[in-house]
Amino acid sequence: MQQELRSYLALNHNWTSASAGVVADYSKNLVTRTASARLPEASFESYGKDLFGKRLQASGRSYLASFLTSDTLARDRHQVWDNQVSLSSGLNVLRHIRLSPSARLVATWYDRDTAGARNPVRYFYSGGVSAGTTLYGLLPVGIGPLLAFRHQFQPSVTYSWAPRIDQGRFHQVGSAVSSYGQQQSMYVSAGNTFAVKFDRRGKTRKADLLTWHAGTGLDLLSRPRRWSALSSNFNVLPGNPLVDCHVSTSYDWRRRMNQYTTLSLGLRRNGAWSGGRSGGAPAVAAADAAAAPDSGAVGAAPAAPGPVPPIADSLAPAPDTAGLKSDTTWSAPPGPPAPSASAGLPWSLALSYDQNWLTGQGVTGSGIRGSADLQLTRNWTVSYGQYYDIKRRETVSRDYSIKRDLHCWEASFASTKSGVYWSYEFRINIKKIPEIKLNIPKTGQVRYE
Repeated sequence: MQQELRSYLALNHNWTSASAGVVADYSKNLVTRTASARLPEASFESYGKDLFGKRLQASGRSYLASFLTSDTLARDRHQVWDNQVSLSSGLNVLRHIRLSPSARLVATWYDRDTAGARNPVRYFYSGGVSAGTTLYGLLPVGIGPLLAFRHQFQPSVTYSWAPRIDQGRFHQVGSAVSSYGQQQSMYVSAGNTFAVKFDRRGKTRKADLLTWHAGTGLDLLSRPRRWSALSSNFNVLPGNPLVDCHVSTSYDWRRRMNQYTTLSLGLRRNGAWSGGRSGGAPAVAAADAAAAPDSGAVGAAPAAPGPVPPIADSLAPAPDTAGLKSDTTWSAPPGPPAPSASAGLPWSLALSYDQNWLTGQGVTGSGIRGSADLQLTRNWTVSYGQYYDIKRRETVSRDYSIKRDLHCWEASFASTKSGVYWSYEFRINIKKIPEIKLNIPKTGQVRYE
């Protein structure tokens, strides 16, 4: 019925700090007699290289592609070769301030432009600099097992700049070739971490109570100049292996009101059960905070060297724009390790609740999501998940899977239903070579007569 032919070939290889890939793709519709092809599409990317004794970090990407489209009336071909180099560095100024300059250079070759001129080249460059520091203070308490409170403050400011270039004469070829616009912006952010240190059975323990990150940006090219909405993110008991509590807000400076608020709560539990083994006592995984010494000083700490992020493409870059890392000696402990085979067969449960508030509309959405994983025997594992929309009072999606260990092979069956759409998949594959597999997928739609 569809009468479409398609051929596809992809080769990829990864190294420690680089990757390369080649794709060839051709498809033709025998009814409309239209065809499209990528012959070929190749890329090479370097994730980072230290230069001059790690004083300078460099990364780059090269992308070459040839696209072909044709129908009964015309045949069109476009070729492009895009090359990018990003440079970044980090240095300490006045001992406590971390300065991170960065730059990006882009050169793109086209076989022709929109006017038909051959071999045009588009050049683009951008730059920026970020500065930040870390301040901390320790408040001794000495009440019962409570020893001290800790506050860590990380302010940062980032400036980004890019010139205006004429892009109207260049074709939009390939999804990996970006379009660039003029930019001159500033972003200000601040991170806060509140922690506590306490004594437990003669050992000093520590735990993070709350993290709060806030940031806002200013477009220096806009008229009038206005600060963007202040975005705030709160995490209660971050890193806790059993509980999640996250709140996000956005405050509009011009309207002087909160735009939206999102709340996410989650509970997790995992462990192991005997599974019918003799002498296999049930075990439940739990985590305790690890002890860590603290200097007890109050003041400014020298910023630790860290990776320098690329220049932001938007007005509001990621929270770690300044390249500052938190005080790892006070970070929360990792989650509990997976139960070992000797402890029994692993199981896990997860339950989360999400709710959104929008100014003027009240609650716009709320739902509960749950999942369970259980290894029934040494070779059989089952999983189940469901999402229930509280506001609409209906189940949005449901999925389950069954897996069977076949020594060097493994088999699995998975089914998902979301609204009126459903799918299932049966798969057998070699464990160490998952690319070699037998896969039978099926999708469809529930129809009501």
